[in-house]
Amino acid sequence: MSAPRVSIVINTLNRAESLPTTLESLQWVAYPGEFEVVVVNGPSTDGTDAVLAAWADRVVVERCPVANLGVSRNLGIAAASGEVVAFIDDDAVPEPEWLRELIAAFDDPAVGAAGGFVIDHTGVGYQSTFALFNRLADPVASPNAASPERVFPYSLTFPHLIGTNMAFRRAALEEVGGFDEQYEYYLDDTDLVVRIMDRGYDVRQVAGAHLHHRFAPSTIRDHRRVARNRYPVLKNHAYFALRHARPFFDESELVDQQWAFAQMHEGEMVQAVADGLVDSGDLDRFLQHRDRAVETGIQAAREASRNGHRGQLPRGLSGAGFRRFPTLVNDDVVRRVLVAGPSRVTATLERGRSLAAEGQIVHLIVPTHNDDHIDFDRGVWVSAVDVRSTPWRAARTRGARRLAERFAGLVG
Repeated sequence: MSAPRVSIVINTLNRAESLPTTLESLQWVAYPGEFEVVVVNGPSTDGTDAVLAAWADRVVVERCPVANLGVSRNLGIAAASGEVVAFIDDDAVPEPEWLRELIAAFDDPAVGAAGGFVIDHTGVGYQSTFALFNRLADPVASPNAASPERVFPYSLTFPHLIGTNMAFRRAALEEVGGFDEQYEYYLDDTDLVVRIMDRGYDVRQVAGAHLHHRFAPSTIRDHRRVARNRYPVLKNHAYFALRHARPFFDESELVDQQWAFAQMHEGEMVQAVADGLVDSGDLDRFLQHRDRAVETGIQAAREASRNGHRGQLPRGLSGAGFRRFPTLVNDDVVRRVLVAGPSRVTATLERGRSLAAEGQIVHLIVPTHNDDHIDFDRGVWVSAVDVRSTPWRAARTRGARRLAERFAGLVG
């Protein structure tokens, strides 16, 4: 079976600093078929246009006039020409095998959606693996394995796919109308998964599809991942729950739960002020807009229930014309692991960059006097291992073992 054509969609807004690394990293994605990259730029004011101008001959560029992730994602789907549409964030870096592992799930024609594991900013810990959500938009469990028994129409709990590492069969997207543009941020991904599942498609969680998420700051959260603007969180939580949980709860009970959710967030904001993570002005703005956020979400859900449950993606789209993204590797890659002691780090890193430019997948193990971490540097995956309390020989063995375990987990 030939590998399907894939469109990788990146939705960006004021990420001129992180977007170049994301685009650069895609040059080392090893996939047996062809893929294109579609970047949808929102109303950015930070130089993102200049970044995209440098990539204009390699990626499809679209514009989104509003800061709304649901709208932006639908514009990306409309411009995409692939049989499968994958999404990654503009502060993410996929591992070389990511796409091959993720898209293999679609060999089963029953699969409409699939998502992989997300590694956090350290490069060694996980932000998201196997997780279950419920139709109240709340996380309910983090099991040690996938939960296929939870995937059926109108299941109360279901596998959660995270927005920075997910893919959808194009036919499924068109069937449900793509993303619901009520979600400007938060739960847009979860809503789509639920609607696809409710149409009878399978949803897969793929353990081998790894992607690193750098957590760049945004209008919602700061560099510490502290949410300063919680309006969309409260609004969309209420909207989601009243849209999807009605078969299981009375509306009055759902409404009460939304006010309890808002109260919980108020407590978090008060504590964040006490901890110095946000200032009193952030708390004042939260209190000023809290009730309106919940009421807006509830009212929007009531109106949507009268109008049917479909996203705003038009039917019958054909894309902007497939533009194959040029990579430096193919699926039959050479993987090389380099090791550099304290005096050889700079020279070995330069050698690694040269090998990566030739199309090899390069990992470099180096010592550090900080916690273990992994960074992506111009094609080189730099695994820094802590030598503060461990001899270099033992530390580099630990780094090599970590890489071996990761490689062993791949199915391709």
